[in-house]
Amino acid sequence: MPLKDTNCRNAKPQDKPYRLYDEQGLYLEAQPSGGRYWRLKYRFLGKEKRLALGVYPEVGLQEARRKRDDARAQLAGGQDPSLQRRMAKVVSLLDHQHTFESVATQWLSVRESSWNPEYTRTVRQRLELNAYPWLGKLLISSINTPMLVENLQRIIKRGARETARRVAQIYKQIFEFAEAAGITPPNQIGNLLRIPRHSDTQPTLTRTPVPRPFGQAVGAQRRRGCIVSLRRPAPSISSPAFSSIRP
Repeated sequence: MPLKDTNCRNAKPQDKPYRLYDEQGLYLEAQPSGGRYWRLKYRFLGKEKRLALGVYPEVGLQEARRKRDDARAQLAGGQDPSLQRRMAKVVSLLDHQHTFESVATQWLSVRESSWNPEYTRTVRQRLELNAYPWLGKLLISSINTPMLVENLQRIIKRGARETARRVAQIYKQIFEFAEAAGITPPNQIGNLLRIPRHSDTQPTLTRTPVPRPFGQAVGAQRRRGCIVSLRRPAPSISSPAFSSIRP
């Protein structure tokens, strides 16, 4: 017979532990100390096992049933709910160890063996000044391309375009390292836009006076007082893509 919430509320401590059974393996275990604990009894690969589902009344009857149903769905899919819970805890622990700063530090420790000390200090300073204050404590798995672009735009706006180019390349290499180490999924940041040294915009048509020494060969142009030439505009702050550069 299914439990009712009144059964749970009225479960008083006794000299020995006892159980109040619901359905499909779910039961409430009352301890002599007064604690009441939800448990699920199930079988996996022929072995009887138990799964803790929470403490009553923090976890009520309906929530305990929902957790039971989730666990039974895992069983139906051939998974052991207890093992899945342990694996989730391990993954969560690893995720919280993999902040952007910690992964960047690992990457730097690998790369510095092939760099001279002065260059290593430069790269470390670029990260400490431009990345860690905003991204350092975030899980690297939670960082996406718009977040990196926003950070790079912050650098550009203070007039440090070349620094932004270098930091962008550092980001690319850090995420490649994280992907190779299995910390982040493939292509997490996609195709990060590049910041060129000069503008990549199309040339514009301008009018330029014709010098007299050119003579008859440019007579027609001289009669008009100008020739048509191609000139690129001055570099702009915004740009569409990231170039391949050494960080």
